Amino acid sequence: MQKNIKVSVIYVNYKSLDDIKKSIASIIRYKPKLNYEIIVVDNEGSLELNKYSESKQFRYVKSKGNVGYARGNNLGARYAKGEYLFILNPDTKLEPLVIEKLVKFLETNTDAAIAAPFLTDAKGKSVKQISARRLTPLNQIFTYTFVSKILSVNRVKNKFLEEKKDTIDPYEVEVVPGSAFMIRRSVFEELGGFDEKFFLYFEENDICKRVIEKGYKISKIPNAKVIHDWKPADGNRKLKNIFEDSRFYYFKKHYGIFSALIVEIFSRLSKTAIYILLLFLTGLFLRLYKLDDVFPFSGEVGHNLLEIKNYYENGQIPLAGPPTSHPWLKFGPLFYWIYGPFWILAKFNPLSYAYFGAVISSLIIPLNYLVVKKLLNDKTAVISTALITFSPLFLSYSLSARFFNIVALLIYPFIYFLYKFIYENKKYLFLMFLTFGVMLNFHYAPIILLPAILLLVYLRKIKISLKDISISISAIIIPLIPLVIYDIQNGFKMLGKFAIWIPYRIAGFLGIFPKNETLMGSFSVSIRTLHQFICKSVIENNQLGLLIAVLTFMYALYLLIGLRTKKYKEGLFIILIIFFLGIAAIFIHGGLYITHYYLPIFPLPIIIFSHLLSQIKNKRLLTLIIIILASVNALNAIQSRNNISRQDVISDDRLYVPLVLQK
Repeated sequence: MQKNIKVSVIYVNYKSLDDIKKSIASIIRYKPKLNYEIIVVDNEGSLELNKYSESKQFRYVKSKGNVGYARGNNLGARYAKGEYLFILNPDTKLEPLVIEKLVKFLETNTDAAIAAPFLTDAKGKSVKQISARRLTPLNQIFTYTFVSKILSVNRVKNKFLEEKKDTIDPYEVEVVPGSAFMIRRSVFEELGGFDEKFFLYFEENDICKRVIEKGYKISKIPNAKVIHDWKPADGNRKLKNIFEDSRFYYFKKHYGIFSALIVEIFSRLSKTAIYILLLFLTGLFLRLYKLDDVFPFSGEVGHNLLEIKNYYENGQIPLAGPPTSHPWLKFGPLFYWIYGPFWILAKFNPLSYAYFGAVISSLIIPLNYLVVKKLLNDKTAVISTALITFSPLFLSYSLSARFFNIVALLIYPFIYFLYKFIYENKKYLFLMFLTFGVMLNFHYAPIILLPAILLLVYLRKIKISLKDISISISAIIIPLIPLVIYDIQNGFKMLGKFAIWIPYRIAGFLGIFPKNETLMGSFSVSIRTLHQFICKSVIENNQLGLLIAVLTFMYALYLLIGLRTKKYKEGLFIILIIFFLGIAAIFIHGGLYITHYYLPIFPLPIIIFSHLLSQIKNKRLLTLIIIILASVNALNAIQSRNNISRQDVISDDRLYVPLVLQK
């Protein structure tokens, strides 16, 4: 190794052996006219790199694994003997006299601590990785978040990205890219090197800010050119997490935790996320609007709340929940457990029940977007979320605020876990049936989902072992354990009668039992209910609603028939199977009440209709259709609530407040 080394060139290797070879070759090719050394810190453990010795100036340093960019460069600096440290990325190639020009500038300008070359691509075009100005919270928000897409005139962004062009003279900047810059070793050591809490990204912003705070200057040298074969990150989830962590740490370190949190909120919110947030807030407003006046506080609700109050006052833990329409059958106690604390905190104010239901209904809005995006696509997810926000069916469902409405929320994780189980991994079998068991606490209507599960397993030829069956049964039973204990204490009355209930309903559908409707009578009622369900999902208007209902059902049939000849996204296949088998099961049972029996397939007509709308290529036309549907539904909802008074609800004989609740 030579003495009196002027420059130490430092590389950090991680899966970049070929790039480093080419970069080193570009240095050696032009034979710098000063003493230099090349230090390669190996974060990968490459044996080939260890043997690499094209130059006498080469030095290999093995790190303890992939320690990151900052720590890797610091490790290289500890072995460096040069007066100047030249930090280089592996994917760079030097043009003639780059090292000499940077050194000359630093020796001439003693107040400068950093000199950086001008980065270009292979064709000589300027490569702009980062701004030359200091990164502040305001600059970040106005330049790199959705704000920059919204503002047509953005002076903050324009000023931040502004930089000198068409000049050969050095000029002062506040930040230079970490991919290629030269720094005085004395200043580097004074600063303590790179902050090793940065694994990757934002190190240059941090060290340049600290250099300026120490009173030194930073300059770019346009006639010293380095070719940088740079490409933005490819969306890798791990890299994205590292980037976000580094960004948060940078702003927290230099501007405080509050500023860092504000930056993260703006940076992580996409344009779509803003739309979903606005839809959620709008949906919450519509569900809360005049709720005190229009909430139909029925005798059943009063009975449920009175039971919770009695359990609380007697110091008992409920093992069974609300009663069903059958005197011998109860639901699970989870609703009593979940809502009970709110009921107590509200000092037994019955209206807390209405607000609880409105919030549960509103949570469906963002949940719909997240799940539909996973199962189908972002476009269908946005459309269906907008329609659900203003859906007459979902708005009326919110107003009823019954305990079983939670099923409409839980259907989303259920379908997601079903999708993951069918197409990805059996480990989701437990989560799917656990969600199923939780839903059974609130209503037994989710039983109609079982045929869809069995058919999907059959069509996908998934082998089910005894272990899988035991896992499934265990997952269902776990949320129902309190109810099982309750039934044991009462001699298995519920389980015994429930075992014959399903075949009884099938026989009733076929008209075998005189007390049931005939096949045609039951079928006719179910057809009317199905029409109301699909129609009211999208719009209240009867004529337009009928057209939409027919279109939705025919489109679903078209998709199902075409599944054999066309390859649709797997999530759509699952939605169609659940939709049609769910309807078939409801018809067998006899679907008299939309808000009871259709709960397990509540969002599906809207999702299918949204998928149909997503085929519209004209964005303006699509936007117009959604705006019209949303406006009509919103105006109808507000107008209907304005036309109802508390006295109307009371005189309508729907209000029943037990005396014990009025005290």
